[in-house]
Amino acid sequence: KNEPKEPGDKVKVDDPNKLTDSEKSEVVKAVEDANKDENGKSTLPEGSKVTVGDNGDVTVTYPDGSKDTIPGDKVVEGKSDAKSDADKNEPKEPGDKVKVDDPNKLTDSEKSEVVKAVEDANKDENGKSTLPEGSKVTVGDNGDVTVTYPDGSKDTIPGDKVVEGKSDAKSDADKNEPKEPGDKVKVDDPNKLTEDEKSEVVKAVEDANKDENGKSTLPEGSKVTVGDNGDVTVTYPDGSKDTIPGDKVLEGKSDVKSDAKSDADKNEPKEPGDKVKVDDPNKLTDSEKEELSNNLEKLNPGTVVTIADDGTATLTYPDGSTNTIPGSQLVTAKGNGNTTNSNVKVTPTNTNNKINKDNNSLGKNTANAKAGELPQTGETNDSQKLSVIGMALMGILGLFGLGKKRKKD
Repeated sequence: KNEPKEPGDKVKVDDPNKLTDSEKSEVVKAVEDANKDENGKSTLPEGSKVTVGDNGDVTVTYPDGSKDTIPGDKVVEGKSDAKSDADKNEPKEPGDKVKVDDPNKLTDSEKSEVVKAVEDANKDENGKSTLPEGSKVTVGDNGDVTVTYPDGSKDTIPGDKVVEGKSDAKSDADKNEPKEPGDKVKVDDPNKLTEDEKSEVVKAVEDANKDENGKSTLPEGSKVTVGDNGDVTVTYPDGSKDTIPGDKVLEGKSDVKSDAKSDADKNEPKEPGDKVKVDDPNKLTDSEKEELSNNLEKLNPGTVVTIADDGTATLTYPDGSTNTIPGSQLVTAKGNGNTTNSNVKVTPTNTNNKINKDNNSLGKNTANAKAGELPQTGETNDSQKLSVIGMALMGILGLFGLGKKRKKD
C-alpha cells in the first residue's frame, strides 16, 4: 500500500560501494525527509524503519514485516561523480557592456562596476540572486569575470563579453531610432513654425515614442526639440543625436486633403437636349454665350456658368468646386443642323414631331414647285436643296430619253 519517495538530491559519498556509518545515517535522514508532508509528519506507516546497506541500498520495513527497497544508485553518488555548482549553473552576461578607458587594464572602480553589472544580470524579478548562496564574483585586470561557487567550482565570463572601450562603445543614437507620429501635425507655415506649433510637434513625437503603459521608449533624459522648419532633433543623454525631417511630422493646413466629397463630385452636370446653333463654334458671340449660359444654369440650379469662346462650359458650385462640359457637346454651326451628341439625352416625341413636320412640308412644297425653284420649308438646309435639284435633273433626263424614243418610233 505504500511507495517510499526518493530524495530530491543524491547523497554524496566517498565510495558508493562501501558507505561509512555516518554516510548511511545521512542517507537514512535524506529518505525520511523525502517522505514527510508539508507539516513535517512522516507519510510512511507509523513504526516503519529505514535501513541502508553498504552499497547504499535503502530498505523500508513496515510494521507488518513487508518491505520496500530503493536501489543505492537512486540515493547516493560518488563525490567524484557529483555535478559541481559550476556544472549546475551558468551565469548570465550583462545586457549592456560596461564602458572602460582601457579594456586591457581596468581600474578598481571599473572592476566594481563590472561586478555590480554581473550581479544585477543574475537576479530574478524580485531582485534575488539566481546564483547559489555564497557565490562570489571577481574581475581581472582584462575584465575577465570569475564566479566562484560555494563548493569551490568556478565559471568564467570573458572580458570582451562584459566590457568595451569608451571609444568603441555605440552611442545612444546608434542604439535607438525614434518613431515618427502616426498623424502629421497641421501648421500654418511649414517653413516657419510658431512656438505653440513647435510644442505640439514635441508632444506628438514624445507620444509616438511611448509604450502601451505610457512610458517613454527613449533613454531616460532624452530631449526633443523642433526647428523653425519642423525638423525634430532628439538629443540623448550621451550627447548623440537623431533627426526626423520636418516633412515627416508636419504639413501645411492648406495642403490637408479633405475626405468630404465636393459639390462637383456629388453632381452630374446636365446638358440641353439640343445643341445651340451658333455662327462659329470656335468663337461664340457674347449673346450666344449668354444664351448657352442661361440654358445650363436653368438645368443646373445653384451653379454659376461661364462659357469659353469655343463653347466649353464651366459650372461652379457653391463650395467652389467645378465641372466642365466640352463645347463640342453644347454647340454646333448653324449650317450643320441641330445634331445632338451621342451622350446627350434626346426626347423621342419632340424629335419625331420635328421630323414629321419637315417631311410633310418638304412633300407639299415639292409637289407645287416649278422647275429650278426650291421648296420653302421655313428651315431649308443643304441636304434638302440637293434633294430637290436631284429630282429636277432626273425629270429633265427622263424627258430627253422619252423624246429620243418617240423620234425612233
